[in-house]
Amino acid sequence: MIKLVVFDLDNVLIDTETIDEIAKIKGIEKEISDITLQAMQGKIPFEDSIRQRVKKLEGISTAEIDEVMQSISLNPGAEETAAELKKQGYKIAIISGSFDVMGNIIKEKIGADYVFCNVLEAENGKLTGEVSGPLVTQDKIDVLRQLVDDIGITLDECVAIGDGANDLEMIKNAKIGIAYNAKPILKEHADFIINEKDLRMVLDIMADEEMKTQEVVEETEEEITTTEEEVVAEEVTEEIEDVEAEATEEVMEDVEEVSEEVEETDVEEVPEETVEAASEDDVEDEAVDTEETFEDASEEVEAEEVEAEEVEAEEVEAEEEEVADEEAVEEEVEAEEVEAEEVEAEEVEAEEEKPAIDYSILNFQQLLQCKRTLESELTDLKNERDQMNEETKVYRKERDELNQKLKDTLKIALEKRNERDEINKQVRENKDLRNECNEELKKVEWNSGKKEISNIQAEINKIDKTIQTKVLDIRKENELVKRVSDLTKQLKKIQSDEEEEKAAEELKEKSETYHQKVVELSDKAQAIHEEMIDYFNQIDGIREDADNRHRDFIKSRNAATAKHEEVKAKLSEIRKVNKFMDQAKAKPRGRKSEEKSDSDKKEKEQAEEIFQKFKDGKKLTTEEFLLLQKYNIM
Repeated sequence: MIKLVVFDLDNVLIDTETIDEIAKIKGIEKEISDITLQAMQGKIPFEDSIRQRVKKLEGISTAEIDEVMQSISLNPGAEETAAELKKQGYKIAIISGSFDVMGNIIKEKIGADYVFCNVLEAENGKLTGEVSGPLVTQDKIDVLRQLVDDIGITLDECVAIGDGANDLEMIKNAKIGIAYNAKPILKEHADFIINEKDLRMVLDIMADEEMKTQEVVEETEEEITTTEEEVVAEEVTEEIEDVEAEATEEVMEDVEEVSEEVEETDVEEVPEETVEAASEDDVEDEAVDTEETFEDASEEVEAEEVEAEEVEAEEVEAEEEEVADEEAVEEEVEAEEVEAEEVEAEEVEAEEEKPAIDYSILNFQQLLQCKRTLESELTDLKNERDQMNEETKVYRKERDELNQKLKDTLKIALEKRNERDEINKQVRENKDLRNECNEELKKVEWNSGKKEISNIQAEINKIDKTIQTKVLDIRKENELVKRVSDLTKQLKKIQSDEEEEKAAEELKEKSETYHQKVVELSDKAQAIHEEMIDYFNQIDGIREDADNRHRDFIKSRNAATAKHEEVKAKLSEIRKVNKFMDQAKAKPRGRKSEEKSDSDKKEKEQAEEIFQKFKDGKKLTTEEFLLLQKYNIM
């Protein structure tokens, strides 16, 4: 697509040579014009010509130059053309070997975006005869290449308009090169030639060229859009699958974790060899502690498991609806395209069945009337086509905005997913820390005096039971009593380790802190997860709107294309009429020439009869004598 339109200055935007107008101040315009003409015809290098001409301007007042420049007017259609180009979003550049004293004025008048001209050097208000600037040592194509690089486009996105040999490379390398009232060397290489002094013809050329390339560009954009939509759909599908997999994986991990904790709890609560020996109070305390340690974790995992199952069900349902919507849209678009093709075929068939006019039997005036009618119809068709193109642009813009909104929404949803995953990572880290504290706490408690006290008390209880239930001899009974007495003394001496008790309290506090973080972070992750699901749900609505707008775009584009075909057919018909008009003009001239030939033949035969009369000795009149002279008979 065209993005930049480049104009030459002298004899293109203005109807004169700037340097010639400056030369008039000094009365040396003839000398300057001769050098200019040679340069424009490519007979001398441009750099040599510019330096030679500027040297002759030495001493001219800059004040006089400014006054002359202000009086120079634009070529017809220059302002209207520039205004329309700007309205359509094109950038405008002026690249000229002329001078900034004129270039800057014209830049302001037409609202050009860039101007590249040479500079007339001056001192004390007088020209020094020296010149500088980008176009002294460089060609225009070099300046244009630098410009397109700077603004990030290519030469295939440029239109160049010039009139002289120094515009040749720029005209050849631009996507569209236009020779404007140009020298023969430029016309040979230009894509289009304008021989009238009306720059508005540039707009007609660009409109026709843009229309030719529009179909290809729009088809490409449609393919790109379709591909992007498929990519977005794939990303959404993959995201939903990822969410399902992650939810399932988290549930399984939590279930396994609970199972392991419960198994550990079963083992740690009541060791088999100690059941009978341990006191009931100690066992109950340890069972309560263990149960409290893991009760919250079990409830939390069960809640997460339920939520994950609900989310999984919602996402599966959303995925199924999404697939169904996509299939429905595809079927609808295909149906509309088939319908459009059938309508177009019917219109073409109707056009072919319409009886054609036999222009060969019409006279010039009838052909002229046909041409005027066709031109009027052509104007109406162009207006309808242009209106359809505007509607198509609006639909395409709205569709592209919706597609962008779709991408932005997906981006936010993915960011929410990443944020949720990061929080879940913190949840797992805090769970691990909490579990480590609980494991360490168990070790500290069993390594302290509690374990020894429990074992001694269990042995005492066992001996008492033996004494009470069994018949013992006196020696055996005394041994057992002594053993109980020793154990009781030993039990009194055992003191709990204060440092280990302190460490156990710290571990309990840490475990509670980590557990609180797990709860808080889990709630936060769940809230963000719900936001993520909401954004995914929004995607369906946005995509539906984008699909509707894309259908409107396709329908409008097809209508505009069909209308453009009618425009082309009407132009072809006008060219056909022109051909017959040329033939009709030639027929009167042919008939007149044929009539004159018959008249001359009869007149010559008459002259030969008069000559025979003269030979017979008869007297001739003056008219008869002149007729003989006319045909050199005597």
